[in-house]
This record gives sequence, C-alpha cells and structure tokens, in this order.
Amino acid sequence: MNYRVQVTPVAIGHVNDAIAWYQVEAPEQVARFVERFAEARNLIREYPFLGRTGPRDLRRMALRVFPYELWYVVDGQILTIVAVTHFRQDTDEALRDLR
Repeated sequence: MNYRVQVTPVAIGHVNDAIAWYQVEAPEQVARFVERFAEARNLIREYPFLGRTGPRDLRRMALRVFPYELWYVVDGQILTIVAVTHFRQDTDEALRDLR
C-alpha cells in the first residue's frame, strides 16, 4: 500500500527550531539531523504501524542518533506528522493543541 506523508506547519516549526539550535550549537550536525528526519519520515511511509503508540492515537518514531521523535497519525493512506519533540521536552505540553 502506498502511504502519503504530510507534515503539519507545527511540525515544520519544530524541525526548523531544532535546525536553528544545531546551526548555533553544532553546525556540523545540521545536515545529519535533516537526513535523520528524512530517514524516519521514509521509514514510517514504508512501515506506518512500526512507531510505538502514544496518547490520542498518535504514534511516535525516534530519530536515529538525535534525541527527537516524530509524532504522527495514520488515517487511511495518509500519514500526518503532527509534532517533532525533543526527548527532554514535556510531551503533554507539546501535544496539547494537536488534533
């Protein structure tokens, strides 16, 4: 089955915030972070139910190497990435306004 992945503006903002942090603190890691995000996105496209289940029917997939995870929902053939959170971030707060 072919799944389509879409990324919400909130999740894009989260990714951009992480990139901005890495640009200041570890600029050599920016490209690697973007690659790992794309890798996780492609993995859930191929295996949408691989991610662990979380609150509100959301699933999560950790980025390799980086302390972030994608939060997404599967709805038919559409996967929607709704948030990208840091492991130390308060997940309840980050997901409060979603869905």
